[in-house]
Amino acid sequence: MRRLALGLAILSLVAAGEARAAVVVHSGGSAQLLVALKPGVRAASAFRGARLVSRALGVYEVAAPRGVNPRVAARRLLERGDVLTAQPDWVLHEAQQAFALCVARPQNPLGYVLPAVGADIIQQPSTTGILAVLDSGIDSTVPEFFGRIVHPVNVVSGGTDVTDTDGHGTEVAGVAAARPGGIAGVSQNSPIMPVKMLDPQGDTSVGTFVKAMDAAVAAHASVINVSSAAPATDTSPSEDQVATMAIDRAFASGAIVVAAAGNEGSSTPDVPSAYPHVLSVAATDEGDVPASFSNTGSSIDLAAPGVDVLSLVPSSICPSEVANVEGTSFSSPAVAGAAAILRAQRPALTPSQVFDLLRLSARDVGPKGWDAQTGFGVVNVLSALTAKPPADEPGELDDDVYWVRGRYAADHPFQLSPHRRSRTIHDRLGAFNDPFDVFRLKLRKGDRLKVSLKGAPGTRFALGLWNSKTGAFDISERRARHLSDYADHRGSSERLRDHIGKSGIYYLSVEAPHADPPSGDTSYTLSLKRG
Repeated sequence: MRRLALGLAILSLVAAGEARAAVVVHSGGSAQLLVALKPGVRAASAFRGARLVSRALGVYEVAAPRGVNPRVAARRLLERGDVLTAQPDWVLHEAQQAFALCVARPQNPLGYVLPAVGADIIQQPSTTGILAVLDSGIDSTVPEFFGRIVHPVNVVSGGTDVTDTDGHGTEVAGVAAARPGGIAGVSQNSPIMPVKMLDPQGDTSVGTFVKAMDAAVAAHASVINVSSAAPATDTSPSEDQVATMAIDRAFASGAIVVAAAGNEGSSTPDVPSAYPHVLSVAATDEGDVPASFSNTGSSIDLAAPGVDVLSLVPSSICPSEVANVEGTSFSSPAVAGAAAILRAQRPALTPSQVFDLLRLSARDVGPKGWDAQTGFGVVNVLSALTAKPPADEPGELDDDVYWVRGRYAADHPFQLSPHRRSRTIHDRLGAFNDPFDVFRLKLRKGDRLKVSLKGAPGTRFALGLWNSKTGAFDISERRARHLSDYADHRGSSERLRDHIGKSGIYYLSVEAPHADPPSGDTSYTLSLKRG
């Protein structure tokens, strides 16, 4: 019996007084900040000694001034004209530990996981897209992984050595994609990409997580699993921004991101599972009963087996290479495996459709409909393969100004312009997975803008009109650059009117409703007129 981390804390800024979090400090003794620069800004000219974290996102690591609180230093950087966002680079330790029990190789390699998710009665595709496992590495000598490992990368120390001394990454990969032998994973033919992002102590940082996400995107991963979690209350919107940029970029690349809900038994949502465009997975047992340790709340999308789960471990930990494990860490890869199968067998579906279909086709196991313990229910592979797909939502990634202009502008044309006087838009929002929709408008001086929104009864929306100087993340961080007052969630029907005093580009925002269920999406119709 060995103690294993089930929920590895990452990405969060921990509240004052908690000893488990610390700022990343280099050998020189300076606290480190993560800074995203505006396109075209050269890091060398902006910051002395800046070190590249993500070329795609323009994120760099810089030292905070000595003696200055890193949170204060980050806020000061936000005032600079060449900075998109800035935050401390935090390192966190393992959030929770539990026991893993070594067992003999079983007679029934399926265990109860595959029947629970419906993957035991389907004809699996001969191959699928890459399934990236961002974790502690993998033991490539385990027979169930022979010939399956592709593009290994170590973003902690560099190179391709992804040796797993902890065992957690091997266990996660086993649930997601082990070929039948000692045990069987959900997607048994998926190429597995191990991305080692945890150090020997089970720690990581925001910067390292971003590098791991970038590596998965560069390899064109179809599905990305993150079996790590930390309370969302430990963060603030500005201190989440770099991590959400990396996740949103992965979603924009076509990847489905799946994450563990966390093991604190708390109703407080964890990150990264509570971030937009991430499938948040809770744990159930063999009887479909929610696990006592599994986090609950409005961010939960799905559930999957997470109690007494058989998976693979390095032989240095268990001579049999099989252990009995539990935690949402192992519920998440079950959903990741299901996503890999769905993407392979229904390649015409967009990532947005796959994301929604996995939720809407789930097997309802709790109170009727969505609930805070199991979300929409236990993931159901067979149902997802046969269910009618939801309508596509082109240009889905539009949560803030950053994602609708510049390199992403082609996916987000002007909804109103001198050549287009009116427009009707049918769209959806969700409080956690899609909190804002942002639309670009090109308006002339003297235009009279009329906006009306109609949603389902019982939902509440907010509209806002933002000016040309609105920054990349001003809308989600509620920085005061809007021209018309926000309608403060008054009801399911909203109106906004404004007389345009200056020609230019404007941004219309629709904020997520207080929906029922809280984690569900709700549709709305938006009518725009330029008079």
